[in-house]
Amino acid sequence: NVKTAGVALCRTPICAAADTAAAASPMPKLTKTQVKTSASLLFNNLAANGKHVAFVHGSDVVIVGDAAIAFGDASRSLAKVSDKDSVVHQVRWVEFGADEFLCIASQRGLQLYTADGKRVLHSHPPPPGTADEPAFFRGIAGVAAADANYICAGTSTGELHLIPQAGATFGQPIVLSEGLVGAITDACGGSVPGEGLVAAADASCKITAYLVSAGGEIGLVCQFENPGSLCTSVRMRRHWLLAAHATGHVRIYDLRDRALACVIGAHARWINALELHPTKDLFATASEDAHVSVWKIPDEQARPLKHVATLPLPDHVLTGVAFCGGGRELVAATAYDVDYISAWALDA
Repeated sequence: NVKTAGVALCRTPICAAADTAAAASPMPKLTKTQVKTSASLLFNNLAANGKHVAFVHGSDVVIVGDAAIAFGDASRSLAKVSDKDSVVHQVRWVEFGADEFLCIASQRGLQLYTADGKRVLHSHPPPPGTADEPAFFRGIAGVAAADANYICAGTSTGELHLIPQAGATFGQPIVLSEGLVGAITDACGGSVPGEGLVAAADASCKITAYLVSAGGEIGLVCQFENPGSLCTSVRMRRHWLLAAHATGHVRIYDLRDRALACVIGAHARWINALELHPTKDLFATASEDAHVSVWKIPDEQARPLKHVATLPLPDHVLTGVAFCGGGRELVAATAYDVDYISAWALDA
């Protein structure tokens, strides 16, 4: 089911076919970097910014340099940011031009740090919860509108908070709840000419997209429903909205038509993470079936969807995936209850 609102989105060329057959190629070399601690079993539990990667372990965020991942030695490149006695649910870098922030979502609130994690710039409290079920943030994204930037974070109470940002100054948040039902599982940002886009997935198996206009005006664009198929990850590239699900499927929606474009049977089990390459039209998924899959999404020349690689990690419950390294040429993954980060050099 697709619910739509009368908001015009810019059109660009669309692909007409999909090719999911990966060409035979040698398996990329696997490098394992010891990090002395395991990633928690959380959705999207690996972030990257081109210089470092970070993941959550309990109340700590572990930060590792990209060079350490490339060479398999993190002995001189480990750092931790602790959120005291709070349980951390997600870490992510958000970048707006020269401004970059390490964002940590937890039961204590949304903590915004300098990119290196050494100094807290802003703290935003969570909405009221209960003694039995404390509220927390999860689902971090950045949205650039015509006249403002927003750091967005979802909550376990079914809200999306958009915090205006200008340099190291942060304004009062805009709180969205229209169309959202249940805890937010993930959020992502994008843009159309002159306006920003933000989408959030919630525990009711719905994905809701909003248009963020000048002056902080926000309108619901569309909503996609997939009963019985929890969405764990959402990402946006141009007019494509990518969504990973607990059923092992990846759904790609076309926001121009507010319609489902294709469904990929990407994995045999729950997908815990999906991430886009920052500059190339690639995305990667990490699943509890112990595989990372890499795909090429349709581009502006209408080249079809293509399966690039399947990267096995037998007996691993994968929790996060990211593109890292100086040119983001590495695909890295975290797994629950193992004390290393796995990475492959991908030629794509």
